[in-house]
Amino acid sequence: MKFKYCLCFLLLAFFAKPIWAQKDKSEFKSRVEVVNVNLRVTNKSGDLITGLEAEDFEVYEDGVKQNITNFSTVEGPITTILLIDYSKQSYLMSLYSQNEVWHGPIEFLKSLKDEDWTSILMYDRKVYAGNQDKENGIFQDFTQNKRELESTLSNILNSQPAWSESCLVDAIKTVLDLVSENRESLTDKVSLILISTGLDTFSQNQYDKVLKEAQNSGVSIYAVSIGQQIRTLQDQYMDSLERMELSMSDNRLRSFAELTGGEVFLPKFAGEFKSIFQNISDDLRNQYSLGYISGNTKRDGKFRKIEIKVKKMLPDPKGKMQKLTARHRKGYYSPKD
Repeated sequence: MKFKYCLCFLLLAFFAKPIWAQKDKSEFKSRVEVVNVNLRVTNKSGDLITGLEAEDFEVYEDGVKQNITNFSTVEGPITTILLIDYSKQSYLMSLYSQNEVWHGPIEFLKSLKDEDWTSILMYDRKVYAGNQDKENGIFQDFTQNKRELESTLSNILNSQPAWSESCLVDAIKTVLDLVSENRESLTDKVSLILISTGLDTFSQNQYDKVLKEAQNSGVSIYAVSIGQQIRTLQDQYMDSLERMELSMSDNRLRSFAELTGGEVFLPKFAGEFKSIFQNISDDLRNQYSLGYISGNTKRDGKFRKIEIKVKKMLPDPKGKMQKLTARHRKGYYSPKD
């Protein structure tokens, strides 16, 4: 089995809230950007922790402590996009676990509440997100209708893959554009669930630029790898180049997820998919949101690292106090004049 790919990666621009002040034409414009971060808190066992308050957190930007200006428990509707790699190579790589691969997303759709919004897209050498694709039932724009979503997912599953190429970076760019176009009508908390091999063979957009957009978008990416089982079985027949390319595909998924505050899953067994999607659903419904005004007023376009520390400690089952960990995006790129 021979795989050919190139590099790639994801997502879109960080949503800040500019405030403009100008007294007369001779004065300079001044701007204040509020940095908003969604986060989850877990203990050493990976259990989600709820019930924390603003005073339980400290925020640092490039090592400098920041003042938290707003804090809330993220409740209400969630907005999720399912992005599915449905090329010939992804189909073959998930051949041993095809039904289970799709069982997870279907279970996720069933977990949605009436007020949640979800969209489904598939991609191979192109992204199927046009009116004709919607008429053919393989693209579903944002909707709250579970039956429409399940029907779209089934239509994709029952379709025959048309192309071998996988344009992962282009697909993520399309998702970011879709979020941007619908930003006025979407909830503040938008997440992307990427079901993919991580391979990229044909993308026109540059990986570095799309990854930068993803980091600034505020969209959390949850990447679920497919094809790990067959890769394990075929590993002894692969040469060093093939192993390196597959390793790079895992790193793409990992980088997109970790840099945007999501999580990557590399399941080797079909039975893992259901629990993975349940974990994602739980994650999305047990988040905190905080914001701060950066003390760094430079508009130089440079990357700024965000670190959130949880001051509060909770006892473990044996009564020993344990530290808590906050999971969130790693940082953002400052605006540039």
